[in-house]
Amino acid sequence: MTAWQNTAFDGGPEPGYESLNDVLRDVVRALGGSKNAGVMLFPEKGVEGAARLLLACMDDNRAERLSPHHLLRLLRLARDRGCHVGMEFIASECGYTRPGPVDTHDQFAELQRQLSRAMEQQRHIMDKLQQTTEQMQELQHLRAQRGRDAA
Repeated sequence: MTAWQNTAFDGGPEPGYESLNDVLRDVVRALGGSKNAGVMLFPEKGVEGAARLLLACMDDNRAERLSPHHLLRLLRLARDRGCHVGMEFIASECGYTRPGPVDTHDQFAELQRQLSRAMEQQRHIMDKLQQTTEQMQELQHLRAQRGRDAA
């Protein structure tokens, strides 16, 4: 079993991870290696150039670093492959409980519930507007009638 497949989590970083770059190396392995992951992050560099840049970004002795955008992309790609060690490491290092991926079916169902509630609220508001409009029209009609009666 590779380290990225280890699901044990005791609130601390996975065993063997000393830095975020250690974790990212496992994330990159989960994505098929530096050539595959590199070209997903830096397609404009070509396969070899992207791989070299990605490896440099994960080398503590080099100046190159992943941008926040690239780090998030890497973590999302890993999530799609079932590799969660990157997020788990970040959460642990920041003092959070272990995160888990959102179940898209649950998320879809929740969004449907929210939409249903919003539509019900909209119907309620439309009914209130209709009632208010009718009351205003009735009031205008009564005022116009009083004006005719007074004349």
